[in-house]
Amino acid sequence: MMVSIIIPVYNVAPYIEDCLRSVMRQTYQGDMECLLVDDCGTDDSISIAERLIREYNDNYNYNINEERRRISFRFLQHERNRGLSAARNTGVEAAVGDYVYFLDSDDEITDDCINLLMAEAEKHPEIEMVQGKELCLPIRDSDCMTANVKQHVAEAMTNDEVRRCFFELDQMKVMAWNKLLKRKFLEEHHISFVERVLFEDIPWSFQLIKYLERVRFVDSVTYIYRRREGSIQTGASEREQAESLLRNYRQVLTELTPGREREEIGYYGKKMAYLCARHARMMPKWREDIRAWQEKAKESHCGIGVRMRLAAGELLSRTKYGWRVLSVVNRLEHPRLILGDVSRISRKLRNKMMWK
Repeated sequence: MMVSIIIPVYNVAPYIEDCLRSVMRQTYQGDMECLLVDDCGTDDSISIAERLIREYNDNYNYNINEERRRISFRFLQHERNRGLSAARNTGVEAAVGDYVYFLDSDDEITDDCINLLMAEAEKHPEIEMVQGKELCLPIRDSDCMTANVKQHVAEAMTNDEVRRCFFELDQMKVMAWNKLLKRKFLEEHHISFVERVLFEDIPWSFQLIKYLERVRFVDSVTYIYRRREGSIQTGASEREQAESLLRNYRQVLTELTPGREREEIGYYGKKMAYLCARHARMMPKWREDIRAWQEKAKESHCGIGVRMRLAAGELLSRTKYGWRVLSVVNRLEHPRLILGDVSRISRKLRNKMMWK
């Protein structure tokens, strides 16, 4: 079976070489194509990529007897800058693989990434998605690397189980990367990315949750995520981030799954309350939207806890630091976040002591 790796490329000259070399090192023995979507950046990212691929093809032809199959690299060109969502959509439309895999151009994958994920897909052909674990690289050398949370289950074979992995266990991630997805599944359910917004993975993953029924999890790190200053999200202004989040959560509210509204409002409503408390002083439109969430929660007979959280989000939005109250509440509900805070504070203290 063929795998299509989709890499949007936009102003990532310092990182694109590491990203592509990680693809070229894959140990998977099946067919692979790698689609690089040129989103009209202003640096020499594409030139670097072209040089690396020429070298790769020349070396492959020279070492024709090597065991690894040649990866087919293709460039797709946008006429103008259209953003990450459009680049991913372009990649999916052009892909010919049985499975697609999203890789951001400032990240890397482990050498056995595709091999590990495809081993599960080939063993269980009914599987619609296989997800690995990720390792997060620090922004600064003084920070430490972090791996994602503990894996609770190895598989989810009904939509109810998939939802539990997402809503309760936090095992299924929002991010599009590090997921091996059956291409026909995406096409059948018309799952694509909303264009011209930040945090585009929110409505995209919501669509996945609606339809996924068969998922496998690999208990190995397969993706290396690089947090960096100056990325698309960290480089955006607070207003740009707030506007995108508002648009994303509006879409979620209008597409709630019949019969599942209470579950979905319970999960997304808490996030909406926190975001309203944080952004409504700058953008009053947030208060209008949270009232719509409150009305929908009432119609769907959501529990008093969810409705109180939404009401608190609107009330606390009128104070400067009201969002911090909901942040504390969130940490009390998820103690592992407190452990993360303690770990970060202790690292900073240790670093200060070292410099002294």
